[in-house]
Parts: sequence; structure tokens; C-alpha cells
Amino acid sequence: MSDEGAKSGRKAAGVKRRIRELMDRGMSSELAHRVASGALPESEALEQMARASEARFLMGRHGLDKALAMQIAHGHADLERTLATRRFQAHREAHRHHSVFAEAVASGAPWWFLRIDGRGEEVVVQADRTYEIDVERAKDGSVHTWPKLEIVLAAAPADARRVQRALKRVDDGGSRPPEGQRPEAQPQARYRLGDRRLHRYIDEEATVEATLQTGQRIRGTVRWFARYEFALGLRHDVEIRVLRHALTRLGSVPERSNGTP
Repeated sequence: MSDEGAKSGRKAAGVKRRIRELMDRGMSSELAHRVASGALPESEALEQMARASEARFLMGRHGLDKALAMQIAHGHADLERTLATRRFQAHREAHRHHSVFAEAVASGAPWWFLRIDGRGEEVVVQADRTYEIDVERAKDGSVHTWPKLEIVLAAAPADARRVQRALKRVDDGGSRPPEGQRPEAQPQARYRLGDRRLHRYIDEEATVEATLQTGQRIRGTVRWFARYEFALGLRHDVEIRVLRHALTRLGSVPERSNGTP
């Protein structure tokens, strides 16, 4: 064998030893061959291994698909934003069609409703239509048809007194609308409240203050939101449903005055 052939053989043997060493350290066969042959720096191969390991962890921990996990591992996508988007989509899918009116009809149980004129009343909802409900008044059994736009919020009758105590008059000179006044009939003319903002309040467990068409405000924490309403948690584990059409404002409360009524 010529000197050149012997040299080539020694080099090939050295490459094989190097490949075995790298594979013994956990490197894949493909990466080990590229590193040993000089096609890829070892430092870059180790970075690739670290990213692949991180991606596998993300797939197992958060149930992400491989492509998205690799994007996050490479820094091309943000994990927290990805998880927040997934929570948002799951929440909206789970709660989007919730309706206090449909729930009231299905259960046959009484509910306490606050109306746009500021009066609260206990009723049983007998029928739920697109824009109206038929209700039977608890006080006298009479049946009436109420436009949904005249309803501001709903609560269990047992919680009505606590809800009334939690309602405060607006401090900025706002006054109660005249009896019979309704929110804007056109959705585009009403207060704009996006689902993502509501979900952010849920994620942050923020105390929010809802200002209502009645000229009142109420504080609590958003528990879930649906297409036309959202649930607001008050003290003593009281939960109310706020109709989104009845809002004039919704915002988080600064930490220094944070606290649910």
C-alpha cells in the first residue's frame, strides 16, 4: 500500500472513531457524520441538538406540533403568545354560544334581571327569541314580552340584594337614562369590546369596572365571555351576567384601588 493510501486509511479510521465518539455523546448519526467530515462545526451541531431537545420538551409539555415547537425553539415564535392564543381560541369555542336567556328557559328557574330603567325584577323566562323574551313576573304571575336590549344584567334571585349593593352611581355626572331608553340598535354604534380584551382580563385575573347604560358601575373579575354577554365574579362567590350591549365602558381597576365589591 502506498503512503497516500495508508494516509487515506488512517483518516477514514479517524473519522469513524470521531463519529462513534459523537454518537456516544448523544449526537444523531447524521450530525455525527457531518461534524466528523468537517461539513458542520461541532458547536453548531450542539446548538441544533439543543433546539431539537427543546422542541421535544415543548411538544410533550404543551402538546404543540413539531413545526410550531421548532419555530419556538429557533426563536421565530413566542411561546407565551402562542399559549395565550391557544387559550383564547379554546375559551371562545367553549363559551361562545352561552346565553342566560336560553339557560333560563331550559332550567325553568327564576332569574333576577336589571333593566335599562334601573329597576330589577325576578322573573321566569318562558320563551327566548332573537330579539325578545317572554317572562312571567314572580310578584303577580303576569306574562310580558321584554326586548333584550332593555336588559342590562342578570343574577340569581338569591344574590339580587348583594348585586344591588355592589352597583354604584357613576361619579362623572352620569345620570340614569329615561325610562324606555335602549342601547343603540345598530351593533356598530355600541361600545366596542373585543373578545381578546376580555380574555386578557381573565388571564391577568384583573379586577375590572363595568359602566352600564343605567348610569351605574360595578366591579368584579371576568370569569368567561360569550358572544352577547360575559360573567362577572363579585365577592361572596356571586356571579352575574352582564349583557355586552348594555355597556358604556369596561376597564381594569388600578392596583391601588383594586378590590371586588
